[in-house]
Amino acid sequence: MKSPYNLRLAEHGRNRYFVVAEPDTPFSAVTGTEYWAHVRGKLQVFDVIEIVAADGSFDAEIRLLSITPTKLTWRVLRKTEGSIGEIVKPAAGPTYKAVHRGRGSYAVQHQTTGDLIADGLTKEQAEAEVAKAEIEKQAA
Repeated sequence: MKSPYNLRLAEHGRNRYFVVAEPDTPFSAVTGTEYWAHVRGKLQVFDVIEIVAADGSFDAEIRLLSITPTKLTWRVLRKTEGSIGEIVKPAAGPTYKAVHRGRGSYAVQHQTTGDLIADGLTKEQAEAEVAKAEIEKQAA
C-alpha cells in the first residue's frame, strides 16, 4: 500500500458552500445539473455544499465528483428528511455602528460593507445617527 504523498489542508483542496433551497424544492432538484447552472463556473471537483430547505423538508451535504460540459455528478454525504415546518432565521443584529476615527471624531459605518454614512461627528451624534439609521431600516 502506498502512503499518501499529497496531504494538504482541506481548505486548499476544496471549497465549502452553504445554500438555503427555496420552499417546495425537492431534494432531487438540488442534485441535478440545472439547479447549479448560475454558479457552475465557481464549482470545482471535490467542493462540498451544505443545503437546507427553507421549508424544512430536508437538510443535506453533497460533494461534487465530476464536471462535464453537460452534467455535474454529486455524492450525497449526508441527507436528513422530515417535515419540521418553515425555518425561521433569527432577527439580524444592528446594521450600523459608531466607530472612533481618532481625536474625538466618530463616524457611522455599515457593519457588512464598511461604508461610512456619516463622518466627523461627536460620539453622541454618531450614536444618535446609528439609532436613526436602525429605525429607518426597520420601517423599510
